[in-house]
Amino acid sequence: MKEYEKIINKNDKLQNTLALYILLDHGRLNLLDKDYYNGLSKDIESKEHKNPFMTKEYEKQILDISVNMAKLKHNDIYDFIQSEIDLSDKALEKEDADNSPDYDI
Repeated sequence: MKEYEKIINKNDKLQNTLALYILLDHGRLNLLDKDYYNGLSKDIESKEHKNPFMTKEYEKQILDISVNMAKLKHNDIYDFIQSEIDLSDKALEKEDADNSPDYDI
């Protein structure tokens, strides 16, 4: 069993992907800082924080997964991305096509 599987494969793929985005957005050192983590956690729990796509509990689980990812070694994170994230040319081409501006006049 790979090291990342102990943390990541217990959860669903969407949570894992969103947790990776949080890790990339906030950075490993920030997520491992208890004060920084507590601030993010409080933001999720606050009344002002509303996300129509997921519950606060689900969002909190994603944050916790990202903190656990931050504890992994660099190579383990690389193994996760290589094994679990679809980086095929077709997937990237579709994403590029969906996000490209329409220059046809």
